[in-house]
Amino acid sequence: MNYVLGIDAGGTKTQFTTYDKKGRALFDLHLSAGNIVVDTNRTLAVLRQGIQSVLEHQSGNCIGVLAGIAGIETSGLHHLVQHELQQFQKTKVISDAHLGLINKLEGSDGALIISGTGSVAYGSVDRNFYRVGGWGHLVGDEGSAYALALKCYRHIAQEMDHGSPLSRFSQDFLSFLDMNDPAKAISELYQMNKAEVAQKSLFFSKAHLNDPITHQLLQETADELIEMIRLLLNRMNQTQVKLALAGSVLEKNHFIRESVVARLQDQITEVVLSDSPNTKGAFYFYRKLLSST
Repeated sequence: MNYVLGIDAGGTKTQFTTYDKKGRALFDLHLSAGNIVVDTNRTLAVLRQGIQSVLEHQSGNCIGVLAGIAGIETSGLHHLVQHELQQFQKTKVISDAHLGLINKLEGSDGALIISGTGSVAYGSVDRNFYRVGGWGHLVGDEGSAYALALKCYRHIAQEMDHGSPLSRFSQDFLSFLDMNDPAKAISELYQMNKAEVAQKSLFFSKAHLNDPITHQLLQETADELIEMIRLLLNRMNQTQVKLALAGSVLEKNHFIRESVVARLQDQITEVVLSDSPNTKGAFYFYRKLLSST
C-alpha cells in the first residue's frame, strides 16, 4: 500500500500523519514543538525522529513527505532543512501556513487568511504561491490576536495620557485582567511573551458589542485583515477567489469574520471554514501521484 506523510510543525506541537489514496488517516504521531529559528538543531531532531518513527510503524511504501514548518520562510533556513531531510524519499519543505492553504482549499486555487496569535495571508494560482504578512509581531501581525490585545493596552495608555477617567471599556478590560491599577497592567505587559499577550484578546469574547470602543477596535482588526486580503488579490492578479479562514480570531469572533466576508463579498466566490488537520495537505498535494500508483 502506498501512502503519504504530512507534517505540521507549529508553535505548540509537531504532528505527523499518514494518508492513503482515499485521504484516510492511517497513523498519527504528536511530538514536541520546535522553533526553527530559536533552536534549529532541536527542530531538525524532532523532524527526523518523527519521520523515522512513522516509517518504522507504518507498513507500505511512502511516496512523498510534505513538511509544513512554522517560520521557515522568514528564517533563511529553508535550504538547510530541505538538505537535512533529503535522506527521506521525496520530501518537500514549506511553511505551516502554506500547508494550511493546501489543506483548507483541498489543493485547489484560492486564498487563505490566518488570524491567530499572528497573521498571514496566502494565495495559490496555477501552482504559484503568494504571501502577504507573516512578518512577526515586531513589524507585522496586523489583524491578529496579539495586535488586538495591544489595542486594549494602548487605549488605556491614551486615556491616562489625556487625564481622562477610565472608560467602561478600560474598566472592563482591567477587570478581565483581574487588576485595578492601569499603570501596573501596562507594566506587566512588558513581562509577557507574544502568546501570553495574544491570550488577552479573549477579553472580546465577553465584551459588549454595543460598547463603542469595543466596536471600534474589532472593526479596526477586521479592516486590517481586509487590507491583507486585498493586497494578496492584487499580488495574485485575481478579482475573485475562493477564501479559506483560519485562526482563533476568525473562527471564534463572529463580528470580525462577518465583517471581513461582508466587505469582500464581491471578491469571494466561496468561504471555507474547515477543521481538518493541516497534515492532510500532504494528501491533496500528492493526490495525483497517489492515484496513479
